[in-house]
Amino acid sequence: MGKGKESLQEIALQNNLETQDKLADMSETDLEKLVLRRCEASNQDLYNNPTHREKVVDYILNRSSGKFNINAGAGNTFEAMLTCSSIKEAQAYYKLFKEFKNRGKIKEVILSKLPDFPKVAITYTVGENEDGAQVNQKEMAEALKDYKEMFPKAPADISELNAYNADLNKRLARKESRYRRREEQLDLVIVVDRLLTGFDAPCLSTIFLDRPPMKPQHLIQAFSRTNRIFNATKRYGQVVTLQYPLEYSKKIDEALLLYSNGGASEVSAPAWKTVKHDLKKAAQELKALTISSEDIDEASPESFEKIKLFVRAFQKVDRLLSSAQVYDEFEDEEERNSLGITVQKLQSMAGLYQNAREKIKKEGGDDPNPLMLDLDYELEAVKSFEVNYNYLMNLIQTFVPNEKSTEKTEIDPKADARVKKFIELYKRSNPAIGEIIENFWDDLKQEPNNFAGKDVLVIMYSRVREIQDVALQMFSEEWAVPIEELNAVRDSWNGGEVPELNGNYDEYSGRHDESKLRYKHNLRKAAKKLFINTLAPLQQF
Repeated sequence: MGKGKESLQEIALQNNLETQDKLADMSETDLEKLVLRRCEASNQDLYNNPTHREKVVDYILNRSSGKFNINAGAGNTFEAMLTCSSIKEAQAYYKLFKEFKNRGKIKEVILSKLPDFPKVAITYTVGENEDGAQVNQKEMAEALKDYKEMFPKAPADISELNAYNADLNKRLARKESRYRRREEQLDLVIVVDRLLTGFDAPCLSTIFLDRPPMKPQHLIQAFSRTNRIFNATKRYGQVVTLQYPLEYSKKIDEALLLYSNGGASEVSAPAWKTVKHDLKKAAQELKALTISSEDIDEASPESFEKIKLFVRAFQKVDRLLSSAQVYDEFEDEEERNSLGITVQKLQSMAGLYQNAREKIKKEGGDDPNPLMLDLDYELEAVKSFEVNYNYLMNLIQTFVPNEKSTEKTEIDPKADARVKKFIELYKRSNPAIGEIIENFWDDLKQEPNNFAGKDVLVIMYSRVREIQDVALQMFSEEWAVPIEELNAVRDSWNGGEVPELNGNYDEYSGRHDESKLRYKHNLRKAAKKLFINTLAPLQQF
Protein backbone atom coordinates (compact mmCIF):
# COMPACT_ATOMS: atom_id res chain seq x y z
CA MET A 1 0.00 0.00 0.00
CA GLY A 2 0.98 3.66 -0.18
CA LYS A 3 0.31 6.77 -2.20
CA GLY A 4 0.06 6.26 -5.96
CA LYS A 5 1.39 8.69 -8.55
CA GLU A 6 -1.87 10.64 -8.91
CA SER A 7 -2.16 11.12 -5.14
CA LEU A 8 1.46 12.28 -4.92
CA GLN A 9 0.90 14.76 -7.76
CA GLU A 10 -2.16 16.14 -6.00
CA ILE A 11 -0.25 16.62 -2.73
CA ALA A 12 2.64 18.29 -4.56
CA LEU A 13 0.26 20.70 -6.32
CA GLN A 14 -1.59 21.56 -3.10
CA ASN A 15 1.73 22.48 -1.50
CA ASN A 16 3.07 24.34 -4.57
CA LEU A 17 6.13 22.10 -4.74
CA GLU A 18 6.41 22.23 -8.54
CA THR A 19 4.41 23.32 -11.59
CA GLN A 20 1.81 20.97 -13.02
CA ASP A 21 3.86 20.42 -16.19
CA LYS A 22 7.00 19.44 -14.26
CA LEU A 23 5.04 17.14 -11.97
CA ALA A 24 3.49 15.39 -14.99
CA ASP A 25 6.96 14.53 -16.29
CA MET A 26 8.34 13.28 -12.97
CA SER A 27 8.65 9.58 -12.19
CA GLU A 28 6.80 8.12 -9.22
CA THR A 29 10.14 7.66 -7.44
CA ASP A 30 11.08 11.34 -7.84
CA LEU A 31 7.56 12.42 -6.85
CA GLU A 32 7.72 10.39 -3.66
CA LYS A 33 11.13 11.84 -2.79
CA LEU A 34 9.84 15.37 -3.40
CA VAL A 35 6.80 14.90 -1.17
CA LEU A 36 8.83 13.08 1.47
CA ARG A 37 11.35 15.94 1.67
CA ARG A 38 8.51 18.44 2.07
CA CYS A 39 6.89 16.42 4.85
CA GLU A 40 10.19 16.10 6.71
CA ALA A 41 10.96 19.82 6.36
CA SER A 42 7.51 20.89 7.60
CA ASN A 43 7.21 18.12 10.18
CA GLN A 44 4.05 16.84 8.46
CA ASP A 45 2.85 13.25 8.34
CA LEU A 46 1.42 12.38 4.94
CA TYR A 47 -0.27 9.24 6.26
CA ASN A 48 -1.55 10.26 9.69
CA ASN A 49 -5.18 10.80 8.73
CA PRO A 50 -8.51 8.91 9.03
CA THR A 51 -8.78 8.13 5.30
CA HIS A 52 -5.44 6.32 5.25
CA ARG A 53 -6.23 4.40 8.44
CA GLU A 54 -9.61 3.30 7.02
CA LYS A 55 -7.85 1.89 3.96
CA VAL A 56 -5.29 0.10 6.12
CA VAL A 57 -7.91 -1.51 8.37
CA ASP A 58 -9.98 -2.60 5.37
CA TYR A 59 -6.86 -4.05 3.75
CA ILE A 60 -5.86 -6.00 6.87
CA LEU A 61 -9.34 -7.33 7.63
CA ASN A 62 -10.80 -7.90 4.17
CA ARG A 63 -7.84 -8.40 1.84
CA SER A 64 -5.35 -10.36 3.93
CA SER A 65 -7.14 -13.66 4.60
CA GLY A 66 -4.22 -15.59 3.10
CA LYS A 67 -1.79 -13.90 5.46
CA PHE A 68 -3.91 -14.94 8.44
CA ASN A 69 -4.43 -18.45 6.95
CA ILE A 70 -8.14 -18.10 7.68
CA ASN A 71 -9.05 -21.10 5.48
CA ALA A 72 -7.36 -23.33 8.07
CA GLY A 73 -10.22 -22.65 10.51
CA ALA A 74 -10.45 -21.94 14.22
CA GLY A 75 -7.30 -22.72 16.19
CA ASN A 76 -5.07 -23.05 13.11
CA THR A 77 -4.89 -19.47 11.85
CA PHE A 78 -1.84 -17.22 11.94
CA GLU A 79 -1.49 -13.90 13.72
CA ALA A 80 -0.11 -10.50 12.74
CA MET A 81 1.28 -7.29 14.18
CA LEU A 82 0.59 -3.67 13.21
CA THR A 83 3.26 -1.18 14.25
CA CYS A 84 2.69 2.59 14.21
CA SER A 85 4.73 5.75 14.78
CA SER A 86 2.99 6.99 17.92
CA ILE A 87 0.74 5.97 20.79
CA LYS A 88 -1.96 8.31 19.49
CA GLU A 89 -1.98 6.53 16.11
CA ALA A 90 -2.06 3.12 17.78
CA GLN A 91 -5.07 4.20 19.84
CA ALA A 92 -6.85 5.50 16.73
CA TYR A 93 -6.24 2.17 14.98
CA TYR A 94 -7.50 0.17 17.95
CA LYS A 95 -10.78 2.10 17.95
CA LEU A 96 -11.12 1.72 14.19
CA PHE A 97 -10.68 -2.07 14.30
CA LYS A 98 -13.44 -2.23 16.93
CA GLU A 99 -15.64 0.01 14.78
CA PHE A 100 -15.18 -2.17 11.67
CA LYS A 101 -16.17 -5.24 13.67
CA ASN A 102 -19.14 -3.65 15.45
CA ARG A 103 -20.52 -2.09 12.27
CA GLY A 104 -20.36 -5.31 10.27
CA LYS A 105 -17.75 -4.07 7.78
CA ILE A 106 -15.92 -7.40 7.59
CA LYS A 107 -16.64 -9.63 4.58
CA GLU A 108 -19.07 -12.47 5.17
CA VAL A 109 -16.77 -14.98 3.46
CA ILE A 110 -14.22 -14.33 6.24
CA LEU A 111 -16.68 -14.39 9.14
CA SER A 112 -18.21 -17.62 7.84
CA LYS A 113 -14.89 -19.31 8.61
CA LEU A 114 -13.90 -17.33 11.71
CA PRO A 115 -16.94 -15.60 13.26
CA ASP A 116 -15.02 -13.82 16.05
CA PHE A 117 -12.37 -12.35 13.72
CA PRO A 118 -10.50 -10.15 14.46
CA LYS A 119 -9.41 -10.53 18.08
CA VAL A 120 -7.25 -7.44 18.59
CA ALA A 121 -5.03 -6.22 21.44
CA ILE A 122 -2.82 -3.16 21.88
CA THR A 123 0.29 -2.47 23.93
CA TYR A 124 2.46 0.58 24.54
CA THR A 125 4.46 2.14 27.34
CA VAL A 126 2.27 4.09 29.77
CA GLY A 127 4.44 6.70 31.53
CA GLU A 128 3.36 8.73 34.54
CA ASN A 129 5.35 11.88 33.77
CA GLU A 130 4.93 12.04 29.98
CA ASP A 131 2.69 14.37 28.00
CA GLY A 132 -0.72 12.80 27.62
CA ALA A 133 0.00 10.16 30.27
CA GLN A 134 -3.45 10.48 31.81
CA VAL A 135 -5.18 10.07 28.45
CA ASN A 136 -2.93 7.13 27.56
CA GLN A 137 -3.73 5.40 30.84
CA LYS A 138 -7.46 5.89 30.27
CA GLU A 139 -7.24 4.51 26.72
CA MET A 140 -5.17 1.55 27.89
CA ALA A 141 -7.64 0.85 30.70
CA GLU A 142 -10.41 0.57 28.07
CA ALA A 143 -8.29 -1.79 25.96
CA LEU A 144 -7.52 -3.90 29.03
CA LYS A 145 -11.24 -4.14 29.75
CA ASP A 146 -11.78 -5.51 26.23
CA TYR A 147 -8.89 -7.94 26.73
CA LYS A 148 -10.47 -9.19 29.95
CA GLU A 149 -13.74 -9.83 28.11
CA MET A 150 -11.88 -11.91 25.49
CA PHE A 151 -9.77 -13.76 28.07
CA PRO A 152 -11.46 -13.72 31.52
CA LYS A 153 -8.52 -15.35 33.31
CA ALA A 154 -5.90 -12.94 31.95
CA PRO A 155 -4.35 -10.12 34.04
CA ALA A 156 -5.89 -6.98 32.60
CA ASP A 157 -5.76 -4.10 35.04
CA ILE A 158 -3.86 -0.84 34.58
CA SER A 159 -1.85 -1.74 37.70
CA GLU A 160 -0.84 -5.08 36.14
CA LEU A 161 0.73 -3.90 32.88
CA ASN A 162 3.84 -6.06 33.26
CA ALA A 163 1.70 -9.14 33.83
CA TYR A 164 -0.54 -8.12 30.91
CA ASN A 165 2.41 -7.83 28.54
CA ALA A 166 3.79 -11.17 29.73
CA ASP A 167 0.39 -12.76 29.05
CA LEU A 168 0.32 -11.10 25.63
CA ASN A 169 3.73 -12.55 24.77
CA LYS A 170 2.66 -16.07 25.78
CA ARG A 171 -0.57 -15.76 23.83
CA LEU A 172 1.30 -14.67 20.71
CA ALA A 173 3.91 -17.43 21.08
CA ARG A 174 1.27 -20.21 21.43
CA LYS A 175 3.89 -22.56 22.86
CA GLU A 176 1.68 -23.75 25.71
CA SER A 177 -1.04 -26.17 24.68
CA ARG A 178 -3.90 -24.03 26.00
CA TYR A 179 -3.01 -21.25 23.54
CA ARG A 180 -3.62 -23.58 20.61
CA ARG A 181 -7.37 -23.27 21.16
CA ARG A 182 -9.20 -20.48 19.36
CA GLU A 183 -10.70 -19.21 22.62
CA GLU A 184 -7.20 -18.32 23.87
CA GLN A 185 -5.78 -16.82 20.66
CA LEU A 186 -5.27 -13.33 19.26
CA ASP A 187 -5.32 -12.34 15.59
CA LEU A 188 -3.61 -8.95 15.73
CA VAL A 189 -1.62 -6.86 18.19
CA ILE A 190 -1.06 -3.12 17.67
CA VAL A 191 2.28 -1.81 18.91
CA VAL A 192 4.50 1.26 18.76
CA ASP A 193 7.95 -0.14 19.53
CA ARG A 194 7.13 -2.76 22.13
CA LEU A 195 7.37 -6.42 21.01
CA LEU A 196 9.54 -5.66 17.99
CA THR A 197 12.36 -7.31 19.94
CA GLY A 198 12.65 -9.95 22.62
CA PHE A 199 9.89 -12.42 21.77
CA ASP A 200 9.50 -15.57 19.73
CA ALA A 201 6.18 -16.33 18.01
CA PRO A 202 6.51 -18.83 15.13
CA CYS A 203 2.82 -18.43 14.21
CA LEU A 204 3.27 -14.67 13.62
CA SER A 205 3.03 -14.51 9.83
CA THR A 206 2.95 -10.80 9.06
CA ILE A 207 4.08 -7.42 10.36
CA PHE A 208 2.24 -4.43 8.92
CA LEU A 209 4.46 -1.33 9.04
CA ASP A 210 2.44 1.88 9.12
CA ARG A 211 5.31 4.24 9.85
CA PRO A 212 8.00 6.06 7.85
CA PRO A 213 10.89 3.98 6.49
CA MET A 214 12.89 2.44 9.32
CA LYS A 215 16.62 2.04 9.70
CA PRO A 216 18.05 -1.21 8.27
CA GLN A 217 18.72 -2.67 11.74
CA HIS A 218 15.10 -2.01 12.76
CA LEU A 219 13.82 -3.63 9.57
CA ILE A 220 15.99 -6.65 10.36
CA GLN A 221 14.28 -6.88 13.75
CA ALA A 222 10.93 -6.90 11.95
CA PHE A 223 12.13 -9.63 9.57
CA SER A 224 13.34 -11.76 12.46
CA ARG A 225 9.92 -11.55 14.14
CA THR A 226 8.20 -13.22 11.18
CA ASN A 227 10.81 -15.50 9.61
CA ARG A 228 10.26 -18.53 11.84
CA ILE A 229 8.98 -21.58 9.96
CA PHE A 230 5.79 -22.68 11.73
CA ASN A 231 4.29 -25.44 9.56
CA ALA A 232 4.03 -26.53 5.93
CA THR A 233 1.82 -23.55 5.13
CA LYS A 234 3.96 -20.91 6.82
CA ARG A 235 7.40 -21.35 5.29
CA TYR A 236 8.31 -17.68 5.54
CA GLY A 237 6.96 -14.48 7.06
CA GLN A 238 5.86 -11.23 5.46
CA VAL A 239 6.60 -7.58 6.15
CA VAL A 240 3.93 -5.34 4.59
CA THR A 241 4.79 -1.66 4.20
CA LEU A 242 1.85 0.76 4.33
CA GLN A 243 3.72 4.01 3.69
CA TYR A 244 6.22 5.34 1.11
CA PRO A 245 6.44 2.09 -0.91
CA LEU A 246 9.33 3.14 -3.14
CA GLU A 247 11.46 4.51 -0.31
CA TYR A 248 10.70 1.39 1.74
CA SER A 249 11.70 -0.83 -1.17
CA LYS A 250 15.12 0.83 -1.19
CA LYS A 251 15.50 0.50 2.59
CA ILE A 252 14.44 -3.15 2.48
CA ASP A 253 17.07 -3.91 -0.17
CA GLU A 254 19.68 -2.30 2.08
CA ALA A 255 18.46 -4.28 5.08
CA LEU A 256 18.44 -7.57 3.15
CA LEU A 257 22.01 -7.02 1.99
CA LEU A 258 23.06 -6.40 5.57
CA TYR A 259 20.95 -9.26 6.91
CA SER A 260 22.16 -11.84 4.39
CA ASN A 261 25.76 -10.78 3.80
CA GLY A 262 24.94 -9.97 0.20
CA GLY A 263 22.61 -12.90 -0.53
CA ALA A 264 19.35 -10.97 -0.48
CA SER A 265 17.61 -13.31 -2.93
CA GLU A 266 18.05 -16.21 -0.51
CA VAL A 267 16.05 -14.60 2.31
CA SER A 268 13.29 -12.80 0.40
CA ALA A 269 10.22 -14.49 -1.06
CA PRO A 270 9.92 -14.45 -4.86
CA ALA A 271 8.02 -11.63 -6.53
CA TRP A 272 4.41 -12.26 -7.56
CA LYS A 273 5.45 -12.26 -11.22
CA THR A 274 7.80 -15.19 -10.55
CA VAL A 275 5.24 -17.12 -8.50
CA LYS A 276 2.61 -16.59 -11.20
CA HIS A 277 4.96 -17.75 -13.97
CA ASP A 278 6.02 -20.87 -12.05
CA LEU A 279 2.44 -21.75 -11.17
CA LYS A 280 1.17 -21.37 -14.74
CA LYS A 281 4.00 -23.56 -16.00
CA ALA A 282 3.34 -26.21 -13.32
CA ALA A 283 -0.40 -26.13 -14.10
CA GLN A 284 0.31 -26.79 -17.80
CA GLU A 285 2.52 -29.75 -16.87
CA LEU A 286 -0.19 -31.17 -14.61
CA LYS A 287 -2.90 -30.82 -17.25
CA ALA A 288 -0.69 -32.63 -19.76
CA LEU A 289 -0.38 -35.54 -17.29
CA THR A 290 -4.03 -35.93 -16.34
CA ILE A 291 -4.78 -39.59 -15.66
CA SER A 292 -7.91 -41.69 -15.20
CA SER A 293 -9.08 -44.27 -12.70
CA GLU A 294 -8.26 -46.92 -15.31
CA ASP A 295 -4.61 -45.83 -15.30
CA ILE A 296 -4.50 -46.29 -11.53
CA ASP A 297 -6.12 -49.72 -11.69
CA GLU A 298 -3.88 -50.86 -14.55
CA ALA A 299 -0.74 -52.71 -13.49
CA SER A 300 1.57 -52.02 -16.45
CA PRO A 301 4.95 -50.33 -15.86
CA GLU A 302 3.98 -47.54 -18.27
CA SER A 303 0.85 -46.59 -16.33
CA PHE A 304 2.74 -46.81 -13.02
CA GLU A 305 5.33 -44.30 -14.26
CA LYS A 306 2.50 -42.10 -15.49
CA ILE A 307 0.78 -41.93 -12.10
CA LYS A 308 4.10 -41.15 -10.37
CA LEU A 309 4.60 -38.21 -12.72
CA PHE A 310 1.01 -37.12 -12.02
CA VAL A 311 1.50 -37.23 -8.23
CA ARG A 312 4.71 -35.23 -8.43
CA ALA A 313 3.10 -32.62 -10.71
CA PHE A 314 0.01 -32.38 -8.49
CA GLN A 315 2.13 -31.77 -5.37
CA LYS A 316 4.10 -29.07 -7.17
CA VAL A 317 0.94 -27.21 -8.21
CA ASP A 318 -0.55 -27.55 -4.73
CA ARG A 319 2.61 -26.16 -3.12
CA LEU A 320 2.83 -23.21 -5.53
CA LEU A 321 -0.89 -22.45 -5.28
CA SER A 322 -0.63 -22.44 -1.48
CA SER A 323 2.29 -20.00 -1.67
CA ALA A 324 0.36 -17.76 -4.07
CA GLN A 325 -2.50 -17.33 -1.61
CA VAL A 326 -0.49 -15.06 0.72
CA TYR A 327 0.17 -12.46 -2.00
CA ASP A 328 -2.04 -9.38 -2.31
CA GLU A 329 -2.53 -10.08 -6.01
CA PHE A 330 -4.27 -13.37 -5.20
CA GLU A 331 -7.13 -11.39 -3.62
CA ASP A 332 -7.95 -10.07 -7.12
CA GLU A 333 -10.38 -12.40 -8.95
CA GLU A 334 -8.96 -11.56 -12.38
CA GLU A 335 -5.44 -12.43 -11.21
CA ARG A 336 -6.64 -15.71 -9.65
CA ASN A 337 -8.32 -16.70 -12.89
CA SER A 338 -5.13 -16.06 -14.88
CA LEU A 339 -3.02 -18.61 -12.98
CA GLY A 340 -3.82 -21.54 -15.25
CA ILE A 341 -5.65 -23.46 -12.52
CA THR A 342 -8.05 -22.67 -9.68
CA VAL A 343 -8.31 -24.08 -6.18
CA GLN A 344 -11.70 -25.55 -7.16
CA LYS A 345 -10.21 -27.34 -10.17
CA LEU A 346 -7.41 -28.77 -8.05
CA GLN A 347 -9.97 -29.89 -5.47
CA SER A 348 -11.88 -31.76 -8.17
CA MET A 349 -8.69 -33.72 -8.95
CA ALA A 350 -7.80 -34.40 -5.30
CA GLY A 351 -9.61 -37.76 -5.14
CA LEU A 352 -7.68 -39.04 -8.16
CA TYR A 353 -4.44 -37.79 -6.59
CA GLN A 354 -5.13 -39.57 -3.29
CA ASN A 355 -5.87 -42.85 -5.10
CA ALA A 356 -2.71 -42.50 -7.20
CA ARG A 357 -0.58 -41.81 -4.12
CA GLU A 358 -2.00 -44.86 -2.32
CA LYS A 359 -1.25 -46.99 -5.39
CA ILE A 360 2.40 -45.88 -5.28
CA LYS A 361 2.62 -46.49 -1.53
CA LYS A 362 1.18 -49.97 -1.94
CA GLU A 363 3.09 -51.13 -5.00
CA GLY A 364 6.12 -48.84 -5.16
CA GLY A 365 8.64 -51.34 -3.81
CA ASP A 366 12.31 -50.76 -4.62
CA ASP A 367 12.23 -48.28 -7.48
CA PRO A 368 15.47 -48.34 -9.51
CA ASN A 369 14.61 -44.92 -10.95
CA PRO A 370 12.79 -43.05 -8.16
CA LEU A 371 11.19 -39.69 -8.80
CA MET A 372 11.32 -36.96 -6.17
CA LEU A 373 8.06 -37.88 -4.45
CA ASP A 374 6.90 -37.11 -0.93
CA LEU A 375 4.30 -39.77 -0.22
CA ASP A 376 3.57 -38.24 3.19
CA TYR A 377 2.99 -34.78 1.70
CA GLU A 378 -0.09 -33.02 3.14
CA LEU A 379 -2.08 -30.99 0.66
CA GLU A 380 -2.00 -27.27 1.44
CA ALA A 381 -4.01 -25.39 -1.20
CA VAL A 382 -6.59 -28.16 -1.58
CA LYS A 383 -8.51 -27.60 1.61
CA SER A 384 -12.28 -27.54 1.65
CA PHE A 385 -13.87 -24.17 2.31
CA GLU A 386 -15.26 -24.93 5.76
CA VAL A 387 -18.12 -22.84 7.07
CA ASN A 388 -17.98 -22.37 10.82
CA TYR A 389 -20.91 -24.17 12.52
CA ASN A 390 -21.67 -21.37 14.99
CA TYR A 391 -21.66 -18.81 12.19
CA LEU A 392 -24.17 -20.88 10.23
CA MET A 393 -26.39 -21.28 13.31
CA ASN A 394 -26.29 -17.54 14.02
CA LEU A 395 -27.18 -16.86 10.39
CA ILE A 396 -30.22 -19.16 10.51
CA GLN A 397 -31.23 -17.70 13.89
CA THR A 398 -31.82 -14.33 12.19
CA PHE A 399 -34.70 -15.92 10.26
CA VAL A 400 -36.42 -17.34 13.35
CA PRO A 401 -39.32 -15.06 14.39
CA ASN A 402 -39.16 -13.70 17.94
CA GLU A 403 -42.82 -14.45 18.50
CA LYS A 404 -45.68 -16.20 16.75
CA SER A 405 -47.55 -14.26 14.10
CA THR A 406 -50.90 -14.77 12.44
CA GLU A 407 -49.24 -14.06 9.10
CA LYS A 408 -46.76 -16.46 7.58
CA THR A 409 -43.32 -14.92 7.14
CA GLU A 410 -41.84 -15.51 3.70
CA ILE A 411 -38.05 -15.81 3.42
CA ASP A 412 -36.63 -13.77 0.57
CA PRO A 413 -35.33 -15.97 -2.32
CA LYS A 414 -31.93 -14.26 -2.18
CA ALA A 415 -31.65 -14.95 1.55
CA ASP A 416 -32.72 -18.55 0.96
CA ALA A 417 -30.05 -18.98 -1.73
CA ARG A 418 -27.43 -17.47 0.57
CA VAL A 419 -28.22 -19.85 3.44
CA LYS A 420 -28.40 -22.84 1.09
CA LYS A 421 -24.98 -21.95 -0.30
CA PHE A 422 -23.45 -22.00 3.19
CA ILE A 423 -25.21 -25.26 4.06
CA GLU A 424 -23.81 -26.89 0.92
CA LEU A 425 -20.32 -25.66 1.79
CA TYR A 426 -20.71 -26.98 5.33
CA LYS A 427 -21.85 -30.38 4.03
CA ARG A 428 -18.55 -30.80 2.19
CA SER A 429 -16.73 -31.30 5.48
CA ASN A 430 -19.62 -32.69 7.55
CA PRO A 431 -22.36 -34.26 5.42
CA ALA A 432 -24.20 -35.91 8.35
CA ILE A 433 -24.74 -32.73 10.37
CA GLY A 434 -25.16 -30.75 7.15
CA GLU A 435 -28.12 -32.88 6.11
CA ILE A 436 -29.81 -32.25 9.48
CA ILE A 437 -29.25 -28.50 9.09
CA GLU A 438 -30.69 -28.68 5.57
CA ASN A 439 -33.82 -30.46 6.79
CA PHE A 440 -34.26 -27.95 9.62
CA TRP A 441 -33.90 -25.03 7.21
CA ASP A 442 -36.63 -26.53 4.99
CA ASP A 443 -38.89 -26.94 8.04
CA LEU A 444 -38.23 -23.35 9.14
CA LYS A 445 -39.15 -22.00 5.71
CA GLN A 446 -42.38 -24.02 5.67
CA GLU A 447 -43.60 -23.23 9.19
CA PRO A 448 -41.59 -20.42 10.84
CA ASN A 449 -44.16 -20.05 13.63
CA ASN A 450 -43.33 -23.54 14.87
CA PHE A 451 -39.91 -22.22 15.91
CA ALA A 452 -40.85 -18.74 17.13
CA GLY A 453 -38.69 -17.58 20.03
CA LYS A 454 -36.58 -20.76 20.00
CA ASP A 455 -32.79 -21.12 19.99
CA VAL A 456 -31.46 -22.72 16.80
CA LEU A 457 -28.49 -24.28 18.63
CA VAL A 458 -30.88 -26.02 21.05
CA ILE A 459 -33.10 -27.22 18.20
CA MET A 460 -30.12 -28.65 16.33
CA TYR A 461 -28.77 -30.36 19.44
CA SER A 462 -32.16 -31.99 20.02
CA ARG A 463 -32.45 -33.19 16.42
CA VAL A 464 -28.94 -34.65 16.38
CA ARG A 465 -29.55 -36.30 19.74
CA GLU A 466 -32.81 -37.78 18.50
CA ILE A 467 -31.08 -39.40 15.50
CA GLN A 468 -28.39 -40.79 17.79
CA ASP A 469 -31.03 -42.13 20.18
CA VAL A 470 -32.82 -43.98 17.37
CA ALA A 471 -29.54 -45.58 16.24
CA LEU A 472 -28.69 -46.62 19.82
CA GLN A 473 -32.16 -48.04 20.43
CA MET A 474 -32.00 -50.16 17.26
CA PHE A 475 -28.54 -51.40 18.24
CA SER A 476 -29.74 -52.20 21.76
CA GLU A 477 -32.61 -54.29 20.45
CA GLU A 478 -30.56 -56.10 17.82
CA TRP A 479 -27.54 -56.94 20.03
CA ALA A 480 -29.20 -57.22 23.44
CA VAL A 481 -27.13 -54.43 24.99
CA PRO A 482 -28.88 -52.35 27.72
CA ILE A 483 -29.79 -48.90 26.38
CA GLU A 484 -28.51 -47.33 29.63
CA GLU A 485 -25.06 -48.74 28.93
CA LEU A 486 -25.08 -47.47 25.36
CA ASN A 487 -26.14 -43.98 26.47
CA ALA A 488 -23.37 -43.88 29.07
CA VAL A 489 -20.73 -44.98 26.56
CA ARG A 490 -22.03 -42.48 23.98
CA ASP A 491 -21.76 -39.60 26.47
CA SER A 492 -18.24 -40.50 27.62
CA TRP A 493 -16.75 -41.56 24.28
CA ASN A 494 -14.22 -39.04 22.94
CA GLY A 495 -13.70 -40.51 19.49
CA GLY A 496 -10.93 -42.93 20.43
CA GLU A 497 -11.11 -46.68 20.81
CA VAL A 498 -14.64 -48.03 21.19
CA PRO A 499 -15.10 -49.55 24.68
CA GLU A 500 -16.06 -53.20 25.18
CA LEU A 501 -19.84 -53.59 25.53
CA ASN A 502 -21.50 -56.03 27.94
CA GLY A 503 -24.17 -57.64 25.83
CA ASN A 504 -26.73 -60.11 27.18
CA TYR A 505 -25.83 -63.35 25.39
CA ASP A 506 -28.74 -65.32 26.88
CA GLU A 507 -31.25 -62.83 25.48
CA TYR A 508 -29.45 -62.66 22.11
CA SER A 509 -29.14 -66.46 21.75
CA GLY A 510 -32.90 -66.79 22.12
CA ARG A 511 -33.20 -65.18 18.68
CA HIS A 512 -29.93 -66.25 17.03
CA ASP A 513 -28.19 -69.60 16.72
CA GLU A 514 -24.66 -68.34 17.44
CA SER A 515 -21.89 -69.30 19.87
CA LYS A 516 -20.99 -66.92 22.70
CA LEU A 517 -17.49 -66.45 21.28
CA ARG A 518 -18.86 -65.54 17.85
CA TYR A 519 -21.44 -63.23 19.47
CA LYS A 520 -18.72 -61.32 21.37
CA HIS A 521 -16.64 -61.01 18.20
CA ASN A 522 -19.54 -59.75 16.08
CA LEU A 523 -20.70 -57.40 18.86
CA ARG A 524 -17.29 -55.72 18.91
CA LYS A 525 -17.38 -55.28 15.11
CA ALA A 526 -20.94 -53.92 15.17
CA ALA A 527 -20.16 -51.52 18.05
CA LYS A 528 -17.13 -50.17 16.21
CA LYS A 529 -19.22 -49.62 13.08
CA LEU A 530 -21.97 -47.90 15.09
CA PHE A 531 -19.65 -45.48 16.87
CA ILE A 532 -17.22 -44.76 14.04
CA ASN A 533 -19.61 -44.65 11.08
CA THR A 534 -22.86 -43.42 12.67
CA LEU A 535 -22.21 -41.58 15.94
CA ALA A 536 -18.85 -39.93 15.24
CA PRO A 537 -20.10 -37.86 12.25
CA LEU A 538 -23.00 -36.70 14.44
CA GLN A 539 -20.63 -35.37 17.10
CA GLN A 540 -18.42 -33.25 14.83
CA PHE A 541 -20.03 -29.83 14.65
